[in-house]
Amino acid sequence: MSHQPRVLVVEDERTIAEAIAARLEAEGFAVDQVHDGLAALERAAAWNPELVVLDVMLPGLNGHEVCRRLQADGRSPC
Repeated sequence: MSHQPRVLVVEDERTIAEAIAARLEAEGFAVDQVHDGLAALERAAAWNPELVVLDVMLPGLNGHEVCRRLQADGRSPC
């Protein structure tokens, strides 16, 4: 069985997150969603996605800070 690339979708607008996730899943990606910046960091650490699709305007930490922290930790690209 082949590995499905993991994508973490970080978007506070749930309908947008669902639409993005549905499209990615249709293309064969394993997708998880979170809806705020702090949850994004926690989920990325636990799940180790290959890619993070990240909104800029998020509750908690904004997308720029989430991306900066993920890159500083050597985690998933965003």
